[in-house]
Amino acid sequence: SVGDDPALWRFAEWVLIKSPSEGIKIFTSDSRPEPLPPDKVLDYLNRVAHAAVAEQTAAGSQQRGRAQARADEQPAESSVGGKVDVAFDYKQAYLEHLIFYQHNQDPKYHNQFALLLLKKVRDLKLIAEVEGDDVDSDEELFRQARARSTRAQAPPPPPSS
Repeated sequence: SVGDDPALWRFAEWVLIKSPSEGIKIFTSDSRPEPLPPDKVLDYLNRVAHAAVAEQTAAGSQQRGRAQARADEQPAESSVGGKVDVAFDYKQAYLEHLIFYQHNQDPKYHNQFALLLLKKVRDLKLIAEVEGDDVDSDEELFRQARARSTRAQAPPPPPSS
């Protein structure tokens, strides 16, 4: 296990882009003697996510000139030699680990997580409206979000009275 070492910060991007679900484990490993500083990890993950989106946008623009239909179907190549998966939410994955597995009680991280989820629900509501889906309630929005998410869990049943 590598602690808060400069090599970690230099080479983690390659792993994150090659395999996001494996790469995020660099920051969430329980085998660390000391957890990494959450603010530093979140800043780093934001930079990696923005770089991945920028690379995909640039590569997508180049590909569109050659073959519009194929470019829309293929993920962009990364400068580190892999396909860029911009659908993976590094920040969400790390905050989930921080809150649910490390049991971090800092309200700052809980607020970031809540705002991230709220944004996703709003985005899903806009998508549903554009696609003509009828969304009558927050519960229905949650069901749609859960159907599209690999991480969301069903809420507990309401207490019977």
